[in-house]
Amino acid sequence: MKRHIHTFEQLRDVGHKYYNDTNFCGIVAIAAAGQVAFGKARAISKRLGRKHRKGTNIEILEQALLELDCSMAPIANFGKTLGSACRNTPKTGTFLIWTTRHITCVDAGQIIDWATTTRRHKVYKCFEVTRNF
Repeated sequence: MKRHIHTFEQLRDVGHKYYNDTNFCGIVAIAAAGQVAFGKARAISKRLGRKHRKGTNIEILEQALLELDCSMAPIANFGKTLGSACRNTPKTGTFLIWTTRHITCVDAGQIIDWATTTRRHKVYKCFEVTRNF
């Protein structure tokens, strides 16, 4: 499988321009964590049950990452809010931060999302993604 590393802006533009999709934070997280193209992440999610423009639940996200040879393990939260969690993630590794109706990917210390370190969304759970490729 061909692996890709994209910025959030590139993934967002593909989602809007070519797929006319919205509410695709889960697709961006899958694409960033699994290092695949937006279309590949979206196709896997659709096959697992994601509806167009409806978002992605955590079960679909976990199954999609398993199909991409990645595993997802819950870990202790890095902070109470999205901003503090993003600031406190290690500079190595890939992490998913699940907040109220949103999921953010932090890869090698870089936030791959529209959310910034000033966001105050409550963090529910953090996951560490291990790439098995």
